[in-house]
Amino acid sequence: MQVVDVDMNKDSTCPGTWQTITTPRRLCIGSTAAGCTSAHFSTGGVTFEHICGQTKSYQKGAPDAFRATSQSIDSVYVDGISITLGSPRKHVWTYAVSQSDNHNAGASNCPCAPVPGTSPPAFVKDDYYCESGTTGPAIQANFYLSDPLWDGKGCPAGNGCCAQMGMPKFYRKTLEPSSENIEVRICKNEPHSDED
Repeated sequence: MQVVDVDMNKDSTCPGTWQTITTPRRLCIGSTAAGCTSAHFSTGGVTFEHICGQTKSYQKGAPDAFRATSQSIDSVYVDGISITLGSPRKHVWTYAVSQSDNHNAGASNCPCAPVPGTSPPAFVKDDYYCESGTTGPAIQANFYLSDPLWDGKGCPAGNGCCAQMGMPKFYRKTLEPSSENIEVRICKNEPHSDED
């Protein structure tokens, strides 16, 4: 059962409290402020045990992957996208965005980059993808549109994060049958002027 299909090539507005921008192309972003911005999607009360999905997204500026200050699922624990079920939130998948796939950005790199960045919080486990839209140093004002995130392409040698098997789709089996709704949050620990 398909729960959601957001395609900004055909949709005029973004879901939830995400904002629609049209420059440099039609995209959904979170709030212009730091924090997480939500969109909720109903499962229609249908019980399920498996969940899969994918996103085509792009990097703006200099996101910091898991270098965020929080270890709580209810706060900004990642620069990227957090997918959860129900309330209280149960982690499904995280899409993390790092500053660069190959440049030494220290703690802002993906955990399995040549220069490893910060590890994800314990509740994320191995249920995440992490990639950057650039192999060089990230520039705050830039949108990196030539290398979509989490597609498994454009990954430099020695980076074990950005070319994982299964990309661009994720697949999870839930711990128990669920009919809870899905929440997708765009999160960042700094404002749009720096990252998105």
